[in-house]
Amino acid sequence: MIMSGINDMSGDLVSSEEFLKLDADGDGSIGKEELSDYFGELTDDEVLKKFKQIDINGDESIDDLEF
Repeated sequence: MIMSGINDMSGDLVSSEEFLKLDADGDGSIGKEELSDYFGELTDDEVLKKFKQIDINGDESIDDLEF
């Protein structure tokens, strides 16, 4: 079983309710820009690394199953 998900800055997993907040445009997935907005303190490289870790299928978006 593959475990992924987004951890906040304290290391806690972010809830599915947070997914809806992160999905700013409401398209059902989280893009790099939306993730970058959430992790404003991280560099672009750090956001990209985290994004690639979570985007399991490599489709350039994070859907609810990957979340």
